[in-house]
Amino acid sequence: SNIITLEGDYTKVFPEWTFAVRGGVTFVEPVGRSLPSGSIHVTTKPERDTVLNLTLSREARPSFFLQGGARINNSVRASIRHRVYERLSVSGSGGYSLSQFFPNTDSQFQIITGGSRVEYMLTRNIRGEFFYIFTHINSDTTALEYQVSRHQVGFMLSVMLESLGESLGFD
Repeated sequence: SNIITLEGDYTKVFPEWTFAVRGGVTFVEPVGRSLPSGSIHVTTKPERDTVLNLTLSREARPSFFLQGGARINNSVRASIRHRVYERLSVSGSGGYSLSQFFPNTDSQFQIITGGSRVEYMLTRNIRGEFFYIFTHINSDTTALEYQVSRHQVGFMLSVMLESLGESLGFD
């Protein structure tokens, strides 16, 4: 299937708020149907060290699993990030997504996600992170019904190569 989207966008930046809206129409071939698509993204800083994000979106994507054609994805996502002090940050996020297969909208699946993260800058170029991610998938299709929950816990060390390269003189 082919998915063709025609959209426009508008962004407004205020001292403590950023508001972005994108909207238009998506045409799905060979079905020959169109649907509205777009997103609203709001970012605010209620205080200097805290950032809140909220995103609402509707979009069509190719469907590579369970059935062919396209997939209409309606989602909402919220996140918060707080810098406790210069080297330590905590963040959390959550989201809900309802996807329907197109043109057969009787088949759908829901995804619920959540996560938390603690980040600590060990040095100027090395960051350590502890994270937890939860994902729950509930599928309701005509051929198959299933539910899957996944919990992930991890630790990660990240090295910022760009600033490291500059300090070592690499191009």
